Amino acid sequence: MAQNRNNNSSGVNITSASHVCMRHCTFAKGQQSIIITGSIDNIVMFNNYVHDCGDLDALSDTDENGFSVSGGDNIWMLDNLITRTAGSGMVTNVGSTDPNTTVQHIYMGRNVAHRVRQSAFWTKQSTYCIFSQNLACNVIG
Repeated sequence: MAQNRNNNSSGVNITSASHVCMRHCTFAKGQQSIIITGSIDNIVMFNNYVHDCGDLDALSDTDENGFSVSGGDNIWMLDNLITRTAGSGMVTNVGSTDPNTTVQHIYMGRNVAHRVRQSAFWTKQSTYCIFSQNLACNVIG
């Protein structure tokens, strides 16, 4: 379990990796919890609990997301619970304004996101993304 971290830190950074599975983990009280970026393929995030990322009462727009994917191919995010994040629950292609074909073949299924300040589940200019059976509720907005 990663908790009580500096608010400028992340719980896990997955960079330039292949064939990784993270399951049954808890991430709490930091900035972004799980960051997936770079040359990555075949990643499974299964049954993780992410909560209390960032300051929900901040006056400015912050991007403290539960899951942030800005690179990768064949990424599966299944059965995760994300709550109380100052950003989105799960977001792909973070921060890019140009079409980004390095974020592709993403599957987000059976995840729950509640009490998040931005979108529960979101993709921006990624390709071949599937959202299936996710639950978003009590989005603070």
